[in-house]
Amino acid sequence: MARIGGDEFVVILENLPLSRPLSEEARNIGEKILAALTVPLSVAGRQQQIGASLGIAAYPDHGASLDKLIHIADLAMYEAKRSGENQYRMGANSPKHVHSK
Repeated sequence: MARIGGDEFVVILENLPLSRPLSEEARNIGEKILAALTVPLSVAGRQQQIGASLGIAAYPDHGASLDKLIHIADLAMYEAKRSGENQYRMGANSPKHVHSK
């Protein structure tokens, strides 16, 4: 995981199992990340809730370069943000088409 600016982070996952389609594995991981982030945190004795909007892009399905993958994931993330809190969207090859949760 690396912070790429502001409140945006990138997670790179390598060597994912090939026992199921990559998009299915990516969705499963997105759901696990969102579930982990919805657990309330205790900060200075106060309960805090955080959330996230996730955009997912997978190599090579959504692009061959890091720049292309980040661009597709960014478009998907903004679509997730427009859909409400704690959502994820899977990117697509076409910038106008984003797969919903």
